[in-house]
Amino acid sequence: MIAQDASESVGASLSSDRRTAYLDQLERIGKDLGDDFEVRTYSFGESVREGLDTGFQDKVSNLSEMLRFGADLFGGENLAAVLLATDGIYNEGSNPIYTRSKLGAPVFALALGDTVPKKDLVLKRVFHNKIAYLGDQFTVQADIAAVNCAGAATTLSVYKVQGESAQLLQKLPVQIGSKDFFDTRELVLDADKSGVQRYRLVLSGVAGEAVAGNNVQEIFVDVLDARQKILVLAHAPHPDLSALRQSLLNNKNYQVETAFISEFKGNLAGYDFVIFHQLPSRTHNLSSQLTELNRNRTPRWFIAGMQTDFNRLNEVQNLLVIQADARSVNEVQARVASNFNLFLLDEQIRNDLGNYPPRSRRLLANSAAPARLRPSFFSASGRSTPNTRC
Repeated sequence: MIAQDASESVGASLSSDRRTAYLDQLERIGKDLGDDFEVRTYSFGESVREGLDTGFQDKVSNLSEMLRFGADLFGGENLAAVLLATDGIYNEGSNPIYTRSKLGAPVFALALGDTVPKKDLVLKRVFHNKIAYLGDQFTVQADIAAVNCAGAATTLSVYKVQGESAQLLQKLPVQIGSKDFFDTRELVLDADKSGVQRYRLVLSGVAGEAVAGNNVQEIFVDVLDARQKILVLAHAPHPDLSALRQSLLNNKNYQVETAFISEFKGNLAGYDFVIFHQLPSRTHNLSSQLTELNRNRTPRWFIAGMQTDFNRLNEVQNLLVIQADARSVNEVQARVASNFNLFLLDEQIRNDLGNYPPRSRRLLANSAAPARLRPSFFSASGRSTPNTRC
């Protein structure tokens, strides 16, 4: 059996003239052996197949698979010998030394390739997450190896590829300090556009390098837009609206829109959270809007004020009942309740609450009970979660 290594590394070591001369010699060997033996020829690399493949285009060399194939194919026959034509380089499978014994026949190696040690710089592996989120950063790790390149310098460059163009994102210098060199470099990239993004990592070549094709790798990262859409729907202009928007936009995962109920024509189903500012009011009872939110189980937050219709507000949520008879208002300030433990407040907020400017409050009259303070805001959720009273 004659087995020919059809990998690219073998082809790269043979010039056009040398390849022609070698194939002629191999053909003569087969004819000479054919006088006394039944000669079968195979090629191996990415797969094992019959015949001699002289294209040398396979990306993989798997010597152990070739020997295992021969053992399985000729296990019950009188196999005289195996002529293995290869450069000895394999990048898949196990060490062929441990597979040879299964053949039950001698293996003669026909050594190919140049015996002079070559310079070679390799971008071996690139590790990265398959998914990133829009606006975040993600890490890419590149394993760099070099043989016989001591003292040389290269540059690891990262490009973002869009169509036929490539935008340079980063460059990292790499100094090769030993004959047998290995190093891992880490890069941090921005996920600034949603969708599947293509990146190319390139090592610049060094003088005298034998093969430059292994200096490049490409990766693909699926950038997801996971931002939550928040709508602030208001009865009328108010300073709170700007404060709410600025506060929410501090979180890069929030996309915030502000609109007035009299002008809003959008679809509430497209939002993950809705804030109602001084709504429902006497002119807008939110009937259709709340029906849509309830159908989609969309959480919402009511911020009550002077324009709020409290009778309607009592109907559309079940967290509390507000009885508002008087229209007079006083100024009040916040105070932390020491026995409240449903959630924790930051220590700085606890210390600063007393310094915040006062808010208006309205006296709530009730003939059967002392006057109570109406909360300036409270939350209500359309999801099936435990009710929380503020």
